[in-house]
Amino acid sequence: MAALEVKWTDSDSCSILCTRCGKGIHLRRDDYQYLPNPFKIKCGCGDITPLELERRREVRTPVELTGTLYTAITHEFLGTLQIIDLSSQGVGFITPFPDLKVGETYTITFVLDDAERTCIEEDIVVWHAHIGHIAGAEFVTPELDPFALDVYLMTLPVSSHQFEESA
Repeated sequence: MAALEVKWTDSDSCSILCTRCGKGIHLRRDDYQYLPNPFKIKCGCGDITPLELERRREVRTPVELTGTLYTAITHEFLGTLQIIDLSSQGVGFITPFPDLKVGETYTITFVLDDAERTCIEEDIVVWHAHIGHIAGAEFVTPELDPFALDVYLMTLPVSSHQFEESA
């Protein structure tokens, strides 16, 4: 199986190059948005390689923050969690909660490690969750995100890995 090299040309398209034969293709987000992840790429040299590409509109920035999770309606405290990535559209975190349900709305709070120690409180919808694993959620009203979150994200280095190659 050949290795694939992925280069993002902008936020909505990338070039995928086979490192064995040098042939490549150009993909737009619309080309793979609804394919299962990972999906298989067949190269001109005959190799078939599974590949997982980022589907978010914004890249998540790696962070190390502690947060708390509450039920959205009753604000019942569910527990503490570790936030591992963040964008103005959503959040990734390690979930120890056995009852976290995909599609449900929760409230998350966390304090940024900026000079002001800005407190963020947002409603989120969980899109994927596995006990003891990474969960992903989208802010319910990302267009209303606090200005402080956007400023904070602009000061952090963005990870160059916007994709993961599956084995």
